[in-house]
Amino acid sequence: MTQIVHRYVFDRRTKAKVHCKIRMGVVTLRYKNLELKLSHAEAERIGELLIKVADAQNTHRHIRKEDEDD
Repeated sequence: MTQIVHRYVFDRRTKAKVHCKIRMGVVTLRYKNLELKLSHAEAERIGELLIKVADAQNTHRHIRKEDEDD
C-alpha cells in the first residue's frame, strides 16, 4: 500500500506542525495530541468549510478596521 507523508509548519512563532498521512482512501491529520482519521470525502468537506470560515473571519476583520477608521 502506498503512503504519502507531508509535514507542514503553519505557525513559525509556536513552531506548530501538521502531519498528514495519505493512504488508499484514508487521510490522517495529526496536530499536537489530536489525531483525525478521515475518508477522502470527509477531508475535502472539512477543508472547504475551514476555507469558508477563514474567509469570513478575514472579511469581518477588514470591516471592523474600516469602522474604526471612520
